[in-house]
Parts: sequence; C-alpha cells; structure tokens
Amino acid sequence: DVKWALEEAADRRRRLGEVLIEEEYVSRDDLVRLLGEQRGIPYLDLTTLDPDPEAISLLPVSTARLFRTLPVGFARGLPVVAVADPTDELALARARSFVEDARFVASSDREIAARLAALS
Repeated sequence: DVKWALEEAADRRRRLGEVLIEEEYVSRDDLVRLLGEQRGIPYLDLTTLDPDPEAISLLPVSTARLFRTLPVGFARGLPVVAVADPTDELALARARSFVEDARFVASSDREIAARLAALS
C-alpha cells in the first residue's frame, strides 16, 4: 500500500500525506500527529484545552489564520504555539518572528480554525 501511495503521489504531483488522507489510509489528525512526532513536536488535542488569552494576544489573528497557527499557553514560562502542519517551516518561522522562544505543538487544523473563528 505504501509503494502504491508513493507512486500515486508522484503521478498526481501531490504530497504523500494528501494521498493517504484521500484514500482514507489515515485521518488528517493522525497524519499531523505522526509528522509532529517525526519532528519532535508533540501533539496537543485542543478540544481538551482553553487557550490562554494572554498567549493568544502574542500573534496577530490575521497571521495566525494565514499560517494555521495559534498560541495556546505557556510552559515553563515559554509560549506554546499550536501548528496545523508541523512540516511547514515558513509557518514555524513566521510564528517565531512574533513569538520569541516559542515552543511548538502539532494540533488539528479544524480545531485551530475553530478557535481562530471564535476570536472574530
């Protein structure tokens, strides 16, 4: 199945993860969890957490929406930012440009979007 998915991704000019999700081999959240683990970024289920308003204020909402990121709180005094795609180096860099010493967690794109929508 993996060999087929790799070939299919190349044929479709798509990322492997997109093909795996489309073909229902994995869920979007499972893929985010796996990609985060590969990069040493833990997964955080945002349904179990109310983001800290002080943390949220660290990143402009427009930037958070664009890069699918959300500051959620603090750990050991350092800001924690949830990212929908832990492989998106541009999103990580952009968050770091606003949130000094940010620590990252991977989280569901749907949950990040829902939290950001509630801020409007």
